[in-house]
Amino acid sequence: MHIGYFNAGGPAEVVKEPDLKKAWPVMTASLWDAEWQVRGGKWDFGNDLGIKPALVLAIRQSPEGPSLMLHHYFLRDAELSRDDMLARAQESPILRAVFQAYWKGQYGPSLPTRNPAVKVRENSVAAREVVLPKAGLRVQLPDDGFVWLARPDPKSNATADYLDRLAPSLPDVSVEVATIDAVSVPEVITKISGPNSRKDPAPANLPAGWEPGPSFKLGDGIWEPTACKLIGAKVLVVGFLRTPRVIDVEPFTPVLSALAEALRQSEKAH
Repeated sequence: MHIGYFNAGGPAEVVKEPDLKKAWPVMTASLWDAEWQVRGGKWDFGNDLGIKPALVLAIRQSPEGPSLMLHHYFLRDAELSRDDMLARAQESPILRAVFQAYWKGQYGPSLPTRNPAVKVRENSVAAREVVLPKAGLRVQLPDDGFVWLARPDPKSNATADYLDRLAPSLPDVSVEVATIDAVSVPEVITKISGPNSRKDPAPANLPAGWEPGPSFKLGDGIWEPTACKLIGAKVLVVGFLRTPRVIDVEPFTPVLSALAEALRQSEKAH
């Protein structure tokens, strides 16, 4: 199971990516009262499991949201027809439960990297260094139980960097990061406020030294709250992109501290 924004594109493109042998073309299938893009064939495990029938399914709830991608392997069968694969997938209580949790937004607090059942890849450990090129920061990410990825290749005209939370994948969370030359937070708030911003109550559990900034309208009724901190001759501005909207920043205190320390070290070097 994968949930996220895939480089390949939408669900139809996503299911083309796995290296299935003897694959049949992408098709639309109705499963659990929803329209999926599916593709089947055989998967070579490269070990004692050998080559088994496999099905890849993908769906996206909205054009702007993350896609859900499911891999289903039929380990007890050497051969299965397309109709048999789809029928067996339809009957799977696990696949159905995963889909319903994604579709209905049913999730709870989770710290994947601290769960002994989760195998953490070398490039996905929580504590590691990432570079935010627009802000010019080298950030030592914290061991906060999450997996953050610096968004690669930001657009040349972008003014901010982004950290996307890879795990847990729900709820969808990104952190927007920018630094602005200023002598105070109120000066920056005046600079960045405009017709698409508003003043909201401060998010709960904002760490000491941080001040609430304006919230920005992103479309579809979504608002991005911000928090600001003066460090040296710059103000660090952090926005919280999440569905649903962030109202409590306590889970993100470690990453806020890491961003602040990165700016502090950058200011010290200059």
